Amino acid sequence: MQLLSILFPKSSYDLNDQIRSGDIALDLLKPVSIVTQLFWESLGHSITKLVIVGGVDLALYFWVLDFQFNLLAVLLVLVTGVLAYILYFELELILGTFTFYTYSIWEIATFKEALLLILAGNVFPAYFYPQVLKQVASYLPFQYSFSAVGMLAQTPSWQLFLQIVVIQIGYIILLILLFKVLFKWSSTKTVIQGG
Repeated sequence: MQLLSILFPKSSYDLNDQIRSGDIALDLLKPVSIVTQLFWESLGHSITKLVIVGGVDLALYFWVLDFQFNLLAVLLVLVTGVLAYILYFELELILGTFTFYTYSIWEIATFKEALLLILAGNVFPAYFYPQVLKQVASYLPFQYSFSAVGMLAQTPSWQLFLQIVVIQIGYIILLILLFKVLFKWSSTKTVIQGG
């Protein structure tokens, strides 16, 4: 779970910086959409972190723990991990649209991090939570960007895999549509400061 939190993008901060500096105006004029630009930049940063930090983390993990390699589990976790990355990227983009109104994302991002720590199961695994909190967390996308991948890594099964993938894809489609509406509305109302 810690490796996922290191690898996942911070696109809301990138969008915040572009809006505050006024560079968003130039980026909107480019033939490639702002979402595509941010996604590939984030993916490049994540791959670099995976090689530098993740490689060391994984090496220590395999060295300290008695790990038995299960190809099926690795493939299932890899697919859900990629979908979790895309889902988290969409959450970051939606969070970034608030910068059009606040011109600062730090407070909102801190609140999001607190929610992730609790509702995604980063502090404690979600199955240790009271039933009410588990029920609330099961309807929110946070759990499917973190702890669902961890649950699948611990107990790989096709039924759990299909359930997680269907929910992740559903949230990805919903969040893409939500972001497009929010971004279109927000970007037409913005005033670039300083120029």
